[in-house]
Amino acid sequence: MAAIFAQHHRTNTTLGKNLTHSPFIGAGEFNPTKIRVVGTILSVIVIASVLGNLLVCLAVCTDKRLWKKSYLFIVSLAVADLLVSCLVMSFAVYNEMHEHWPFGADFCRIWISSDIMCCTASILHLCLIALDRFLQLRDPLLYFLWMTTPKVVGMILTVWIVSALISFLPTSFGWHEPFKEHNVVSETGMCLFEVNEVYAVTSSAVSFFIPCIVMVVIYAKVFGFARYHVLNMRKTTTVGVSNKNQATFRNMVSYTRRDSKAAVTLGVMMGAFLVCWLPFFVVNVTAPFCRTCVPPTVFRVLIWLGYFNSCLNPIIYSMFNTELRLALRNLVCPWTNVTLEHSVMQVCVVSRITRTSTIGTIGTV
Repeated sequence: MAAIFAQHHRTNTTLGKNLTHSPFIGAGEFNPTKIRVVGTILSVIVIASVLGNLLVCLAVCTDKRLWKKSYLFIVSLAVADLLVSCLVMSFAVYNEMHEHWPFGADFCRIWISSDIMCCTASILHLCLIALDRFLQLRDPLLYFLWMTTPKVVGMILTVWIVSALISFLPTSFGWHEPFKEHNVVSETGMCLFEVNEVYAVTSSAVSFFIPCIVMVVIYAKVFGFARYHVLNMRKTTTVGVSNKNQATFRNMVSYTRRDSKAAVTLGVMMGAFLVCWLPFFVVNVTAPFCRTCVPPTVFRVLIWLGYFNSCLNPIIYSMFNTELRLALRNLVCPWTNVTLEHSVMQVCVVSRITRTSTIGTIGTV
């Protein structure tokens, strides 16, 4: 989202003129060591993001057990984050570490539009995944009947179309401009993007604040489901379970575990999402109304904090999704060839051996 943030650069001259060689380095300061350190850190983030999202795409595409409707959202999210890494972050590293943009004004506009589109698509996909998980928990049967593959594809296409409209359309017609001239490449050769107050508020609402509100509401409902099942299970445990109600109790335990896991997953996803993007969009909305209030260095740090979310997404989903984690393990280490059924069977065998060993020990005593 670097494209949205440059609205204050003209007031502060340009990043290339105020901050020698890198906005992350102090004004008027040229320190090769600091530049190399910053460049290395940013490059590591880009490489990790590319590898993580590429592995997720390959794992889902090569493992037929993951050819499910819910994984279409995850693959599309990985594609969005992969585009952020390749098309946006890679050139952003160059833009941060050098004092000029050598790729021309036309490519500057394309890069700016791609930045907004890919980051918006990534955020909207997080909202779709949260909504998909909520519908599964609320009514699994209705979800199976209603959430068909064409509807999933339609939802994904809608996200990409909205992301493209909010990015390429305004930049093509100049609706974002705070001034009459349309000069994306400044006199110093930097690729800049200035926006007016209306575009800053509108784009931030569509790209972040509306999806954020939806995700918070969904998480609150999922947390409510988990809490409700936990309280019911405690009541049942306190009263006692008869032989006739054992099956119901087992189902209750299963629902409780499922809802608790979903609440934890969505909680971690929400936490990472808010930490990475909330500071940026708060500044992005307020900056057009006070163009000298936010230092350029703070802007750039917040931009990269948002980019870092594209690196975290594949890590979060591989940590909390057993099927995806096993598929990634088989992809990276194909000689192991671990299946979900085999993994569950191993856990059951170990549990049974432990229980038998304990009983034998008690009998011996």
